[in-house]
Formats: sequence, structure tokens, C-alpha cells
Amino acid sequence: MRTGEMTATELTADPYTRQRLALTLTPPKIPPRVGEALLLQFVSAPVATVDQAVRPLHLGLRLDRRIPASSAFTTLRTATGSVGLIYCEAADHTAALHTGGTSPITDPDTALTAYSSIRFAGPDLQEAIAQGMTTGEVPEWTTDGTHPAPGAITVTWRTSPTRRRGASDDIIPELALAVDGVVTADRTADRWLTDTRLPTIDPVEPAFAGVYLEYARQRPTPLSTAAREQLEKMNTATEIAHDVDADSTESPTQTGGTDTIERLAIASARLELSDMVTPAHVETAADLYANMLHVD
Repeated sequence: MRTGEMTATELTADPYTRQRLALTLTPPKIPPRVGEALLLQFVSAPVATVDQAVRPLHLGLRLDRRIPASSAFTTLRTATGSVGLIYCEAADHTAALHTGGTSPITDPDTALTAYSSIRFAGPDLQEAIAQGMTTGEVPEWTTDGTHPAPGAITVTWRTSPTRRRGASDDIIPELALAVDGVVTADRTADRWLTDTRLPTIDPVEPAFAGVYLEYARQRPTPLSTAAREQLEKMNTATEIAHDVDADSTESPTQTGGTDTIERLAIASARLELSDMVTPAHVETAADLYANMLHVD
């Protein structure tokens, strides 16, 4: 962990950073899905209640260069052009994303800016991340001395209650599978400005470290009876295996394994917008947990 970065525990305990998260938690050798699930496991801070029909998705971009406060717009260009215009607020460098040259729509019922026309092709996004983005350091500066995550930029994808056609739901799991880590920040302002003079950052150099989906934390996701029974069987099997090795000492990994699998199962269900954790989610979580323990 780099100097000045906070641990997940410190970060979620700090009220000023609960919704303005910026951390590099996942080692680079851990597979992307495991990294994503790890952050969902560790980040337990509450977030403000939002209308379920308006599910914000937050991806964080940490740039290795300073964006001047006077620069309202920045264009991020990738190998495939999957990432488009980013609007940066001068005060805290939050941002809103829109792609494909289409204009965002202001919903008359909610006054929220809706990006229902956004499309991310899964392979394109993965290629863009793999080829067009490299890891950068977080700059230790802030424009007003109050930003708890210096240098953090939030990319917000948002759909409104009346603009729900197309791939607005399908994109969420694709993003979760494609991104390597997590950097998140607070919810951005529902504003959009138009300007034809767009400076360019080339190459794109954000530091991705997982993906945390704020909307998922708003969803109650109980375990089904079958999933609960499966977790109990796993817990029993772990206890038996531990008892067989009489010389071993109890470790956090052994005692916390089932709890971690349960959290990962809930995260997996939320990523699929499932209303309940199923045995299949538990199996996925168990596989993720096994990979966490046996990363080459």
C-alpha cells in the first residue's frame, strides 16, 4: 500500500470518506472478479438511500496528473474510444460520463440527468482498460483543502425511471467483470454543461483498483433457505477439517471463511440484480474465495 493511503477499515470508519472512497486495495495479481468482490466485501459503510429506479453506478478514475481548476472539461481517449467526455467540477473534481457522442437527457419527472443511451460493449470496454489505461499515482493536492480523496474523479452512469430501455441493466455486470479494482467517490451533481472546446489527456492513465456498485448497497438481498443450508454445510466441513488437524492454531482465514463467502455471495447476487442469494451465488462466492487464497 502506498504512503498516505488508508486501509479499508480506516476508510469506512472515517465519516468523511464513507462515500468518497479512494483506495488501492487489491494486489495486481488477483483476478478482476476477485478484486471486485473483495471490495464489496470490505466496504461496509452505509450510503444514502436512493430511489431504486435511479441506480447510480460509480467508477473512480485517479489521474496521475493535475487537472487545472479552470479546466471544466477533459476528454479521455482509449484504444477503442469506449470512454468519452468527462465533466470535472472545479471544487472536488467529481465527474459525469457520457459516450458515443449522444447528448444526455434531463428527465422532466425527476430533474435528473439520464444517460440511458450509453452503451458499453463488454469486449470493447475490457480492451480499452487493458490497452489504453495504465496505473498512475494519486496526486497529493486539493483545490480547496477539503477533499478527503485528493485527485479522485468519479465517473457516474445514471438511468432515470422513465428512461430504462436498452442495455441500461445489462451493462452493470459487464463493468463488474471488466474492471480490475475500485476507486469510488460521492454521488456527483446531476448537471451537464456543453462546450465544444475539449482539451485532451493522452494517454489515459487512471488507476483502477476494483469496482464498487453503490446501487447494490441499496438492495436488500436475503439468503434463500437452500443457500443458507449450503453455507452451513461449508461451515461444518471447515470445522471438521480444522478439528482433524489437532496441532493447527485457529486463524482468521479459517474462522472467517464462511462469513467471507456469505458476503461474496450477496455481492454476486447484487451484481445480477437478484432479489435473493441462491446456491449458485454461494458456489460462485466459494470459487472466488478459493482464488483469493490461492493466487499465484
